[in-house]
Amino acid sequence: MTRLNRTFRFAMPAAVLIVSIGIYLWLQETRPQLSPIDSDERTWPVAAIRAEVRDWQPKLKVYGQVISGRDVDVRALVEGPVIHVSNNMVEGGIVHAGDPLLMIDPFDHQAKIDERMAQLAEAQARLDEYKKSHAIEARALERDYEQQAISEKDLARIKSLRSEDTVSEKTLDNAVVATSQQRQQVLMRKKSVEVLSAKLAQQTSVIDQLEVAVRRALRDLKRTALAAPVSGFLTETSVALGQRLAVGERVARLVIADAMEVRINLSDSQFGRLLQDGPIAGRPAVVIWSVGSNDTKVKAALERIGARINASSGGVDVYATLRDVGIDSMLRPGAFVAVELDDHYFADVVRLPESALHGDLIYAIVDSRLEERQVMKVGFYDRDVLVRGQISTGDEILITRLTEVSSGLRVEVR
Repeated sequence: MTRLNRTFRFAMPAAVLIVSIGIYLWLQETRPQLSPIDSDERTWPVAAIRAEVRDWQPKLKVYGQVISGRDVDVRALVEGPVIHVSNNMVEGGIVHAGDPLLMIDPFDHQAKIDERMAQLAEAQARLDEYKKSHAIEARALERDYEQQAISEKDLARIKSLRSEDTVSEKTLDNAVVATSQQRQQVLMRKKSVEVLSAKLAQQTSVIDQLEVAVRRALRDLKRTALAAPVSGFLTETSVALGQRLAVGERVARLVIADAMEVRINLSDSQFGRLLQDGPIAGRPAVVIWSVGSNDTKVKAALERIGARINASSGGVDVYATLRDVGIDSMLRPGAFVAVELDDHYFADVVRLPESALHGDLIYAIVDSRLEERQVMKVGFYDRDVLVRGQISTGDEILITRLTEVSSGLRVEVR
């Protein structure tokens, strides 16, 4: 009995294992066979565009700020208290050339004119006196020359008679003394004439100086009425009625209306493209000032490049002069504006939507399949890109963005 139990204990697991293997093999043999089902290749619906190789010159839209091309400091030209201020002498006041701005009390300047005029009249009277004295002395000098000639002649005659012992020694001495005195008289008269001549020249110079002083005083009187030198807009006004102004004291700054400019900051790439077409001076531009829903367009022209590179932005400042902007314009310095100008002229390029570009690749559709083409992006036109490379006029180019795009993919243009 014990031996039988031991045999049964070892036989049962082996039997179970054999039965399990048998069942597995039977299941493998009797399982249903799955045959593969052939499916059709998928066709992707896409949009496409016909390529056209041609020349393009896009518009470059940049931004800038209106600045004053030229300012004028309005300063007091004479000193004195302010007795009148124009109503236009305020921040933002519009003035035309010659418009009165303020009036300085003219009393002191009128008094100076009267004083200079009196001094000039006195100097002219003294000059007339010197002229008369000079004329009298000149005529007297002529008479003295005549008297000297007579004395010289008498002395010669007396010397001759004395040699013949006809006249006395005293007579000769008297003749010598008379001749000497006459010579002295001529010398003194001549000196007097020369002194008067010098006084005439000196007095003439004094009169010239006084005439200049009178003209200067008249000019200062005229300058008590301060007027706008040019047409423009007033800013930084600082004057009040009764204020005493010193010579050269600034009372306002005048922005010249027809000399406003736009400072435009171009990136290095934008500036480089513009330089490819030659100097930028004189190129036309359009300045767009947006106020609310209104856009004001003003013609402009590029004029010059800034003196320094903008260190903060790394770009280049370019200045454009506004055209046809005058005293009636609402545009003012400080306004931020958009500027449109002609970009670089791109020859033999294709304009495509940006969705057509996959890095430096595009896909042409040839016989309903995608074909990879190598291109190089050279610029932008509005929201499109300009490319040049393995592309020809008439090529059908994929513009739909696909999740997985590759050469050979089957597509259908819809």
